[in-house]
Amino acid sequence: MSIARLSADGGSYHVASADGAVTGKQFFAFTVLEDTVCTVLTLNTTPTGFSSTNYLTQANLSGKTLKAGAFICAPNGSYITAITLSSGSVICHNFVS
Repeated sequence: MSIARLSADGGSYHVASADGAVTGKQFFAFTVLEDTVCTVLTLNTTPTGFSSTNYLTQANLSGKTLKAGAFICAPNGSYITAITLSSGSVICHNFVS
């Protein structure tokens, strides 16, 4: 992982459950601000952006409450392309290539 990614050099984006589906962005990770449940967490798994993975299933996060302070990071070479929360809020860290 590069220093740019670790320092969130690309900036951040706040997402709350009231926001509904957040798509069309590229995040490499997010930090949970309060107890949060994700209902959608989709990763781009190729450089062209044409392949996606349900990361909730892959990372065994479906139906689980993420606790405040948790840091959820996309695997190296991937980035988060869609996130929806049913409760809580997170700060998403923008993808830096």
